[in-house]
Amino acid sequence: HYGTSMCTFAPTRTVARQVHYLKNWFEDHLPLLAFNKEGKPEGYVLLSRRREELRAYEVAANTWPAILALLHSQNTVHEGELASQTEVYWPLPLTDATYYQLADHLPMRSEIETYPDGGWMARMVSFPALVQSVLPLWQNRWQKHHIEWTGVLALVVDKERCTLELSPSRLRLVDRLSSEGQEVRFSQRGFTQLVFGFRPVSWAAIQAGQHVPDELVPILDVLFPYKQSWIAGSDYF
Repeated sequence: HYGTSMCTFAPTRTVARQVHYLKNWFEDHLPLLAFNKEGKPEGYVLLSRRREELRAYEVAANTWPAILALLHSQNTVHEGELASQTEVYWPLPLTDATYYQLADHLPMRSEIETYPDGGWMARMVSFPALVQSVLPLWQNRWQKHHIEWTGVLALVVDKERCTLELSPSRLRLVDRLSSEGQEVRFSQRGFTQLVFGFRPVSWAAIQAGQHVPDELVPILDVLFPYKQSWIAGSDYF
């Protein structure tokens, strides 16, 4: 379900790999599946025992009936073990369809815990390798937005740079900056946060040591869309 997330660490989940994960999870756990009348799976919740309680560490569902079935099953599993709880906690990204379904049908409360400079962090190892890796993604994003802008853009990260040539129909990597090109400068930390969608371009533009001309912010927003970072429970290691 979360395989398309920018921050997923799991390879493509084959049935065999998923079976392996479920059989070898490091904690006592209980997977629950919801099927529709035709026998097609429409949702799941993975429960794990922590501090003598079964809690969900990953959940996703495509339909409201599937969500209801999972809530009912979680609340009655193990002979009413969870029935005394007045609240059920599900870890969900705020942009997921499961979250929207819950918000549309039930009273709920969202909680976000943050740990500045803690938890999951990333660091760029090779700027040229990173650029080559994300170039197809940049090209796909640019073509989807159909922006009427033509120019040459140089991305400078610390002392390294790459140059992009853009037109309404294409984006390509070129060898050097032309005299008409425009330059943006980021620190390695700021650029890494943009690549992972951890911060928006507008935030990076006002940080010390960065240089982002105002007219280029809409262009960079296409290449570096701000997305809420999310790591599914079964991706932790």
